[in-house]
Amino acid sequence: MKITGIIFALLSTMLISAPAQGENGGEIKVGYTFIDEVGNRSVNQATFNDYEGLGLSFERFKYTLNNGFRLRADLNNITLNNRNMTLGLGKPGLFGIEVHNDQFRKMYDFEGGAYTRRHKTGGSIWFYPHRYLKVFGGGAFIGRSGTTIDLLNSDAYAAITDVDYTQQSFNAGVKGNYLGGMLQFEYRGTEFEDKISSVRDQTRNQVRFDGMMPAPYFQRLIITGGYKHFESKFSKSKFGISANTVWGGARIKILPTLNASYNFLFDRTSSDSDFVATDNISHGVYLNYENPHKTGVTIGYQYGINDDYEDEVQAGSYYFSGFCRAINNFEFRAEYGIKNENVKDGVRLLGDEEQTRHKISAKYTNSKLGSLGIKYESKNRTNDQIGSEVDFRRFATNFSITLQGKYPNFSGGYSYSDGQYANRDMSFEFRDHLIYGNIESKECKHITMGVGGQYYRSKRDLNLESFMLHFQAAWEFMKGHRIEAIYKIHNFDDFLYTDRYFTANIVEMNLIKELSF
Repeated sequence: MKITGIIFALLSTMLISAPAQGENGGEIKVGYTFIDEVGNRSVNQATFNDYEGLGLSFERFKYTLNNGFRLRADLNNITLNNRNMTLGLGKPGLFGIEVHNDQFRKMYDFEGGAYTRRHKTGGSIWFYPHRYLKVFGGGAFIGRSGTTIDLLNSDAYAAITDVDYTQQSFNAGVKGNYLGGMLQFEYRGTEFEDKISSVRDQTRNQVRFDGMMPAPYFQRLIITGGYKHFESKFSKSKFGISANTVWGGARIKILPTLNASYNFLFDRTSSDSDFVATDNISHGVYLNYENPHKTGVTIGYQYGINDDYEDEVQAGSYYFSGFCRAINNFEFRAEYGIKNENVKDGVRLLGDEEQTRHKISAKYTNSKLGSLGIKYESKNRTNDQIGSEVDFRRFATNFSITLQGKYPNFSGGYSYSDGQYANRDMSFEFRDHLIYGNIESKECKHITMGVGGQYYRSKRDLNLESFMLHFQAAWEFMKGHRIEAIYKIHNFDDFLYTDRYFTANIVEMNLIKELSF
């Protein structure tokens, strides 16, 4: 575990290098996780990345030195294979360094023998050689290996595939800011290596420029623009794909509360296989009115063209959104959008399409009591050529109760979703219910407790049921020490298949020491 050694070395160096100032500290946690599982390991994503064993964590750590240097760390499960660690060191206005390492597992079969593990290690660095100039860079190494199973394969036996690849990437750039203007250049490179089939090995490169500046002698007008060149090439066949993108726009302040903006984008993508390129062009115009803390309205129109020499598709989109906080403690929001895609030349497999969406919400907030919110949203997609329609609706409500004194805190919510798909040959429908809630007690005689969970039920063409419950308690003894116990229950059932069920009981015991410097 080289990354773990580097992290601890940096921690030790910083702690002894200079005196500290302000509030500094964090938590050290040592614990053990017990897992008892029954059923199909591949159906419950919430437990894919849980491991049994001894865990060591160093959480929410921050340390500021008198010379302005700051160290922060969040190192979770250092000793287990689901570790997630971040370490940062820097001084505001001078430089910053951050390194991270995490791992994740996903299972694909009943026993959990077919799975993949992904590990990612990376970092970034930036510094200011001049007050108006920032230099930055970074890199990452990703590795994924294991075995996957195609659960959607129509054959009698699912397809088993071995996975073993690595991906290395890095970036470097420079950014300048002066008098409200900005100019940035960045280069990114990626190398992908498949250890099973070298045919998939490839390299990717990207160069990007971004700029923004107020118009000379007219500070109300802000001009933006940029250019990006991307190319990807396979190492063996030398086959490549490239894209060039140009964008720009302007934003003008008409009144203190009224702004107007325009933006455009042009992208041309081509490959080595032929001389035909695909062009994507879009233009957008928006008008925004906002009275801070009271009301706001945005309306817009976007027009786009997709042209691949023989076929051309045009799309027009209208957008509206608004909010209102004119009534004390209440906030109302609304959003609506519609998009029409029409084949103007040639043919397209899907033909013409129409998409609409809208969302409305209301929220009441009281600092002494809590909050209550409701939301409704819908999406619709219609295609007359293939006779299909997708319709989705969701209603959700949530609440929180934060009473003063020794009363516990309550939070929870309910969500109902309804979805339908139909074409000339088939139809599919589902209805989902989700209920969740949580109760947290205030400290009483150095003891805190909590209980919560969620219940999910899907009906119609799906027939799923799952729930999760968690119970936790903590006891603080001496000063800055506490013992914590967490018990979780996971359950999943797919009533359409006899082998798609799962139950897990997870117990976690931790000894926690608070650090203060």
